[in-house]
Amino acid sequence: MVLVIAPDFRIKFVNQRLLDVMGYTREELIGADIFDYVHPDDRDYMAGIWPKRAARPGETGILIEARGRNADGSWRPVELLGLSLIGEPAIDGMVLTLRDLVAKVEHEDSAARIRSMLDRSTDVVLLLDRHGAIRYANRRLTSSLGIDYYEALGMAFTSVVPEEQRAVVEGWLERLLRAGDGERARIRVGGPGDHADRTIEWQGTNQLGDPLIDGVILSGRDVSELAEMERQVHAQNEMLRHLAGHDSLTGLLNRAAFAEQLAATVEARAGAGDDGDLVVLFCDLDRFKEVNDRHGHAAGDRVLRAVADRLRRCVREGDLVARWGGDEFVVLLAGSPSTSAVETLIERIRAEFLAPMADVGAEVGLTVGTSRETVVTANIADLLAAADAAMYASKRPHT
Repeated sequence: MVLVIAPDFRIKFVNQRLLDVMGYTREELIGADIFDYVHPDDRDYMAGIWPKRAARPGETGILIEARGRNADGSWRPVELLGLSLIGEPAIDGMVLTLRDLVAKVEHEDSAARIRSMLDRSTDVVLLLDRHGAIRYANRRLTSSLGIDYYEALGMAFTSVVPEEQRAVVEGWLERLLRAGDGERARIRVGGPGDHADRTIEWQGTNQLGDPLIDGVILSGRDVSELAEMERQVHAQNEMLRHLAGHDSLTGLLNRAAFAEQLAATVEARAGAGDDGDLVVLFCDLDRFKEVNDRHGHAAGDRVLRAVADRLRRCVREGDLVARWGGDEFVVLLAGSPSTSAVETLIERIRAEFLAPMADVGAEVGLTVGTSRETVVTANIADLLAAADAAMYASKRPHT
C-alpha cells in the first residue's frame, strides 16, 4: 500500500491497494490528516520521527511498525517505510509504503514499489558495505552521473568522485564508518568523468548497527546551482568586507581599518615580548586645495588616486598604507626600522612627488611627519597625534 503525505501531514495520494485493503474511498482520505488514522499509542512516536525523516530528502528511513485505522474502526498492524521527497516539485511529500502484516503476501509487491520509487528519486541512492564498496545503487546513478548502476555493484564509492578528490573522500568515509550507528555526515565533491564540473552533495548515514542494512546509506544530489549561488554570495560578502575596510576612492585601508590593524599589531608584538619600536608616518598633500579650485573635484579625485599609487610604490612589503581622510595619508612601517631606514623611505616618497601629475597638469607635494615609540609603552592615540604634529611642524616653513 502506498500513500503520499504533504508537509502539513495531509494525505495527497493513496493507491488503489490501500483503498481495497482498508475499506476507504479516495474522497474520504485525500486532504485528511494522516494522524487521524494512526493509533493513539503510535502517534507520539510517528510525530517524533517525522522531522528527522523530512529533513533527509531522498533517504529511505528504517522500517517501523504502527497501527492504522480501517474504515470500520478496527486497527490494522502495518510495517511502514518512509521516503522523504519533500521539496521535490513532482511529489513534495513523504512517500509511505505500508506492508500489511496481516497479509504478508504483499511483501514482495511492497519491495518492488520501494525499488520503483527509489529509481524515480531525484537523488542518487547508494548502500555501501563497511569497506566502502557499493552494494546497492538506484538508477539515478546512471541518469545523473553516467555510471551503470548494475556495473557499480562492488565498486569502491571513490570511483564516483574525481580522482584528485578521492583521498579526501576516503578520509571522510573512514570517519563516518568509525563514528557509530546512526551518525550522519555530508561532503561536497565533483562528479565522475564528464560530470567533474558538477557539485554533488553526498549525505551519509551510518547504519552498520542495523542488521537489516549493515552498511552506510548515501544520498547524492546535484547542488551545482546552489554551490554557484553560495560562491556568489561569498564573493559579495568578501567585497562588502573589503569595502567596509577600504577607502572607495583610492582602494587603501580606511581610517577605521588602519586603527584596527594598528591596535592588532601592537597587541601581537607586545604579546610576543617584542621590545622594538613602532614607526608611523603621517602624510599631507601640499597645494591640494589649488587643484580642486582650479581643475575641479574630478581632477582632485584623480590626484588622490595617483597619490595612493605612488605611496604603494614607495613603501616596503609589509607596510600598511591608509587614507586617513581628505588629503591625509598614514603609513605604519613594518618591524622596527632604524632611523636611517625611515629617513631613506621618506626621501624616496618626497622624490616620487617631485614629478607633476601629468593627467592633471598640476604639481603637488607631500609633507611627511614621523613618530616613534617602543611597543611596550605604545599608546596608539599618542603615536598618531605625534606623527600628525610632526607633519604640521614640517609643513610650517613651506606655508
